Amino acid sequence: WSFSRLLFSAAPNRPIMALSSTTTTKHLTTVVPPENIQAVQGLEPAALWKHFAALSSIPRPSKQEQAVLEYIQSVADQHGLEWKQDEVGNMVVFRPGTGAGVNADPIILQGHVDMVTEKNAATTHDFTKDPILLELV
Repeated sequence: WSFSRLLFSAAPNRPIMALSSTTTTKHLTTVVPPENIQAVQGLEPAALWKHFAALSSIPRPSKQEQAVLEYIQSVADQHGLEWKQDEVGNMVVFRPGTGAGVNADPIILQGHVDMVTEKNAATTHDFTKDPILLELV
């Protein structure tokens, strides 16, 4: 894949990661700022950095994780992976083993999707609306 205006598509005619000034909630469309695309351009593995740029662009303070959960659901759906979400928002994505791992014991990777939203008093960043802008240093 390569970066373009459409970074990730959940289904035909349903972009979920597009460079635009419009964000919709019915059909998840998230703005990925040009700074984030530029910051990860050429980094490997490319797929990992594509998702990092997208995830960095989704505001998600604690108790406001729905947009990032929808992104994860869309990624799982595009790859044909089963996922489940409980009433409080916990999500599990299942990926079957392949090759020598087909019959192996399951492996569980755990993480959280909210972000710590600390900032200096003089900072104007709004963690409920603003993306994190990436910078390669």
